Amino acid sequence: EDAGTFVSAGVGTPGYTAPEQLYTQGAKLGPASDVFGLAGIAYFVLTGRDMFRFETMVDMVRTISSPARPSIRESEHLAQDLKRSTAACDAIDALLARSTSAKPSERPQTTLEFAEEVRRALHIPTGLGRTTMSRMPAHAEHAAPSRVGWQWLTRQRGFTDPYGNVSDEYVISAAFDGAQGCLSTTNRSLVYWDGRLWRGVPARGGAGLDAVHCMGAGEWLVASRDGGVHRFTYQGLEEIVRGTGQRYERLCGVMRQVIVLVSQERSRFAPPGPPVLHRLTRHGMLEPFPLEHFACVNDIARLDTMRWLVVGRGHQGQGLVAIFHPMAGHLDWVEAPANTAYLACATNPDHGRGIVVGTQGCVVIIDEDDIRAERMGTPAPLSVACFDPSGGAWTATAGSLYYLAPDPRSRWQCPWHDPAWTAPFASIHASGGVVLALTADGSILEGLGNLR
Repeated sequence: EDAGTFVSAGVGTPGYTAPEQLYTQGAKLGPASDVFGLAGIAYFVLTGRDMFRFETMVDMVRTISSPARPSIRESEHLAQDLKRSTAACDAIDALLARSTSAKPSERPQTTLEFAEEVRRALHIPTGLGRTTMSRMPAHAEHAAPSRVGWQWLTRQRGFTDPYGNVSDEYVISAAFDGAQGCLSTTNRSLVYWDGRLWRGVPARGGAGLDAVHCMGAGEWLVASRDGGVHRFTYQGLEEIVRGTGQRYERLCGVMRQVIVLVSQERSRFAPPGPPVLHRLTRHGMLEPFPLEHFACVNDIARLDTMRWLVVGRGHQGQGLVAIFHPMAGHLDWVEAPANTAYLACATNPDHGRGIVVGTQGCVVIIDEDDIRAERMGTPAPLSVACFDPSGGAWTATAGSLYYLAPDPRSRWQCPWHDPAWTAPFASIHASGGVVLALTADGSILEGLGNLR
C-alpha cells in the first residue's frame, strides 16, 4: 500500500474515482485514493445503488465537493437486521462520508483502516441504550476471555500539541461506545477518538463541557457547565435541556425515562457545598436531592430501572457507597470495606449487577441483592471498572489491569502490567475479546484475547 495505488494508471469509473485522480498525474495519489473508491463499492454492496449520481463531469465535481452523502437507510435493499440498528447505520454513514471526502487527508489513510472501521460498525448490535455495557452476539454470550494469548498494544499515544510535543491536556470525563470510538471532555475541549486519532468536536455555546455518559453505540449524553444537557451522535451535538446555570459534574440515565445528574457548588473562597442529585424525567426536573453525608460524588451508574449506584467520599475521609432510588427519593447504604474513597462504578442494568472500586484496592460487587466485598492484593487506587458480556469484571490502576472471571470461585488476575504507564486510567470498555482502556493523558491501551 505504501508504494502507491492501483488506480493511478487511469481516470477510473466516475463516482468511484477520487477527485485528485482527475487533477493530477499521480503525484498526489496514494492509498487514500483507493479508500475513496472502496467506500463507493461498499455503499453499492450494501444498498445496490451508486453513492453518487450525476449527468456531467461538472455535476460530479460539485456533488463530491459537497459534504452531503446519502444514507444507507434510504435503500430498500439494505439488510433488515442492519436497518434496525440505527447506531450501526449512523456509524457506517459517517465512515462512508469521511471516506469519500474531497480532501484525502480527511479519509482513512489505508484500505486496512477502512476495512477495520467497517468491521467495527457491523459489530454494533441492536437494542443498545438500555445498558451501560455493549452486548455480544448470542453465540458468545456466555464466553469468558481466556487469560492465555492476550496481546496488548498502544492504540493511541497521549495528547500532543500541534507540534507533536506532549500536551498538558487531560481527560475530565470519557466513555467508550464499544470498539468503535470514545467521547471525552478534557480541560480544553470536547474530543472524539475514532479508532485512529483524537479529533476535536465543535461545541456550540462556549459554556464548556464536563460530564460524558454513553447511552449506546454512537450516542452519548454530555453536560455543559451552564447546566445544559446535550445528546452527541456522529452528526454532532444536540441540546435537549437548556442550561439554567447549574453545573453538572456527573450524569447517567436513559433519555425519555430518567437521567440522574450530580452538581456541587464550588467556590475559591468557601468550602464546597454538599453534592446534589437532580432527576430529569420525561415530565421535567424533579426537586433536587442533597447528599448531606457525601463530601463529593466520584461516579454514578444505573443499576436497574429504578436504582442508581452513587459512590464517593464522606466528610470524615471515608469511602461511601449508596443505592439511590430516584422516583422514591431515598438512599440505601451499602456496607463496603473501609477506605478513603470509592472512585468508580459500572453496571449491567439488564441483570441488576454492579461493581464499585476505590482506594486501597477495595472492590464491591453487587449481584441483585447479593453483595460481595473484598480487598485486592494491591493497595493501589482502582480508578475504573466495567463488565464484559460474559459477566467478567475488569478494573485498573496506573500501570496494571485486573480481571475477575464470572465463576464465583474465581480470583482477581493481572493480565497486563507495564510500570511505564504512570497516568491513572479514566475509562475502560470490554466486549468481544477486546479491552480498551483510556488514561488521563489521552493514551489508549488495547487488549486482544481469545474467547473460551
